[in-house]
Amino acid sequence: MAEHEGASSDSSSTQEAAQPLLGDLESQRLWGNAPSLDAVEGEVSESCDVSRLLSQQQAGVLRYVQAKGCSKLGEFQEEDGIVFPAFENSQLLTFGSDRRRIDWEGEWRRQLRKIGGGRPQKGSGWANKIGVEAYVVTIRDAAAPERCGLLQPLLKRYQARRCSSAVFALPAVQAVIQFKWARFARRLLMLELCWFLVWLVSFNTFVIAFQDEDLSLSLRQLLASSRGRLTVAAELLALVGMAPFLLLELGTLPAYGVGWVDMWNALDTSTYFIQIAITVMHLGRWWTKSEWLTTALAAQCILLVFRLQWFTQAFQSIRFAFLPIIKEVWDSLRFFFIFMVLIMWGFACAFYIALRRDEDGPEEYSTIITSLLAMFEHQFGDVEMKPMWQSKSPKSATLLAVAYTFVQGTVVINLILGIVINSLDKIMEQQDYKMLLQRARVIDEIESTMPRWMQRRRPEWFPRYVHMLRINPDKLDRVEQDALWSLMGRDEPEVLQERGSTPLKEGHPRHLAGRDDTVDDEDDEDEEEQGKGHDKQGGSGSGDGKGKQGAEAGPAGGRGHEERLVGQVAALQRQLEEQGRLLRALADRLGVPQPSAA
Repeated sequence: MAEHEGASSDSSSTQEAAQPLLGDLESQRLWGNAPSLDAVEGEVSESCDVSRLLSQQQAGVLRYVQAKGCSKLGEFQEEDGIVFPAFENSQLLTFGSDRRRIDWEGEWRRQLRKIGGGRPQKGSGWANKIGVEAYVVTIRDAAAPERCGLLQPLLKRYQARRCSSAVFALPAVQAVIQFKWARFARRLLMLELCWFLVWLVSFNTFVIAFQDEDLSLSLRQLLASSRGRLTVAAELLALVGMAPFLLLELGTLPAYGVGWVDMWNALDTSTYFIQIAITVMHLGRWWTKSEWLTTALAAQCILLVFRLQWFTQAFQSIRFAFLPIIKEVWDSLRFFFIFMVLIMWGFACAFYIALRRDEDGPEEYSTIITSLLAMFEHQFGDVEMKPMWQSKSPKSATLLAVAYTFVQGTVVINLILGIVINSLDKIMEQQDYKMLLQRARVIDEIESTMPRWMQRRRPEWFPRYVHMLRINPDKLDRVEQDALWSLMGRDEPEVLQERGSTPLKEGHPRHLAGRDDTVDDEDDEDEEEQGKGHDKQGGSGSGDGKGKQGAEAGPAGGRGHEERLVGQVAALQRQLEEQGRLLRALADRLGVPQPSAA
């Protein structure tokens, strides 16, 4: 029997609008183009595994994974009271199996009832059928650990900048990520997070206890007091909390080689180095009074908070991290930032020269360095004008202050804000792909440091094939908001809009035409009411008469519509003539010469 696992995904609802990737057009196209298993049976045999794929399809691995890595087994319908509770906050349901061909419909129906509670939930208004689609990853051992599976080669490819993060949203890759994330990675990541909190809390405890420490004491004298023992204990506990992460880092380094170097790994390495250096200096009583220890403590407090965001990126509810945003903004701003610094340097030199004769002038412009720091302090254009006007060069100093306020505070800062907003938009567009990428990183890091005996004891974590089930978004019973008004007829908006609601007071063509056609409209309504009364009285025996009357009423109704249309055009023409008359009168009053008639 296949073992089931509901893969926690990037959505807070099974509805399309609340499911990124599920409602994404590109992702929907990838799932919709998945071929059937019979169509790829001859090309993707059960002997096709990841190693064979990488060796024989080197020129088109990604195309192969996209086109043939995932096959659709079929589709069936199930009650929404069973489907929605089973999916809960997930986009995919997955399970591993040793076989590619199984009784997929029967298996999924059993699993849906098992996860959803066995009975449809009541209190949902009415019962409905939901279309669900069953798929299978056709590549054997795609869920294998480390380099034998599909994730590590793709991660290496991504870190070498040979592919984008969108590759992790391919159906086959996404299914493997979701299966492993729900099967073991999420729980182990939570364990890592708890262990990291031990490191973080113990280090902050050490920093607080270290504040009032007498740095002239030896280690033995320090341990004689309860405050000293607390400081040393918190410091050693911080080292214990750091040790598992250092082992994880050493385990992933051989797998990636040079490609291991990236932003997050550089941050991790910095925290290890600084933590060890702090412990050596503090317990060894070396340079305790120097600025090195103070700087290391301050830097470690900030880096540990940034490192905490490594864990938050993988969770749907808190997938936000400042460090990737800072990196993205810096990539967009680095050349503009250099230009901004040059502007500040130019104005710093100008203020330093303009105020060089003011012995009692502002001290912030007394040297070129303090002038540059003053430019950073006043980069939003809040330069004080009074000291400039009271200087010995009031005109030049005031002109410089006004120019810097305009250039830096008005132009440059607003340009920077525009670039930052544009970078944030790019990040938000790719946040779903980035979350899948982060989960793939977490999974690979865990697998790279997992002992071999544990992998052998947990074969269900690495099945030969991954089966998945998803809700078909095209068959959801939902309101399409973009089509609310497009489904209405041409005359329906006029019916819904009252005549008195026109924005042009007594000037809308339909309103003006309505004054001429009011009597006709009322007569038509009277005739319709009379016709309805005759129909009710005539009963079923007046069928021929009604047909004859309808045939005669058709041309008459068409002529009435044409007359109303002619009246509306005439009203519009009168309105344009009236506007032209008003414009000519205004031109005469202003003395503007009018063009002569041709």
